[in-house]
This record gives sequence, structure tokens and C-alpha cells, in this order.
Amino acid sequence: MTITTAPARPAIDQINASFSAAFRRSDGPGLGAVYTTDAQIFPPTGASRRGKADIQAFWQGALDMGIAAADLETVEFEEQGDTAWEVGKGALKAKDGQIIDECKYIVIWKCEKGVWKWHRDIWNTPADAIASVARYFAANGWRTGEPIAVPAKVFGTAYHGLASTNPKPSR
Repeated sequence: MTITTAPARPAIDQINASFSAAFRRSDGPGLGAVYTTDAQIFPPTGASRRGKADIQAFWQGALDMGIAAADLETVEFEEQGDTAWEVGKGALKAKDGQIIDECKYIVIWKCEKGVWKWHRDIWNTPADAIASVARYFAANGWRTGEPIAVPAKVFGTAYHGLASTNPKPSR
């Protein structure tokens, strides 16, 4: 069986541009349109999402939170038959153009019915570390408005040896 595909790189650039344009239009269906029928996304936080409807709902949530633009830049690209992979970096922006978050990503592309589409989409951001700490605090009983640290009060001189020796964890 011979698989005939459209040249990948020009199509990839065009589809990435259509994703960015859909953000600028606040077009949830347009964001979902770049994905294959059985696509899967792996956002930095939360569960993975599968299928166009679930992925479109995810991106509609991003639009509803005020993300108004997504700038994508392909850093590396390769293709093999009806599959391609892209490594890139991007920025999510508010309506005023302020960068909300920056990311790095990998997209696995599939040619579905002669059209290149995103099949697997995974990304991460520096904000992931902050979200991880926030989830840890929430899981351990911290509530909004409460302090995250309290000053320690030490009496006597027993701490002097500890404070002056550059202590290391015991495990």
C-alpha cells in the first residue's frame, strides 16, 4: 500500500498559523479543528484529553480564562511517511498582548485523509512548578489567605551548632 501525503512542512506551518488565528478569533471549534479524530493532548496540569470534542472543550476553557493569542515557533521538524514530529516553543498572550505563559512542546502529526493534523500534543511551562507547589499545599490542608510559612522561634543555644554547619538532609 502506498501512502500519498501532502508535503508536510508547508502544511505544518499553515496549520500552526490557523491555530494561532483561531485563538485571536476566540474560535473554540477552530482550535479543535487542527486535531485528528482520535487526537490526545497532555496539558501540564490535569488529565489528558482525547477526541476532538474534549480537546475543543479544553481550549474553549483557555479562551474563557482570557487567553487571547498563541504564538508558536517550530524549532525542529522531521517526517516519515504519514507521521511527522515537531519540537517547538510558544507563548500564550492576553488581549493586551502581555505574555501570560511560555511553553515548549512536542506535536506528533498524522496525515488524516490527506490532511496533516495534530495527533498527540504535549507541552509544559515554567508555571508548572508553581502549580505543583499549589497542589501540594492544597492537598495538605492549606487554604487561600492563610500564610504559607511562619517564623520559627528558637530558645537557648542548642541550635547554634546546626545553624553554623551548613546542614544537609539526612535521607
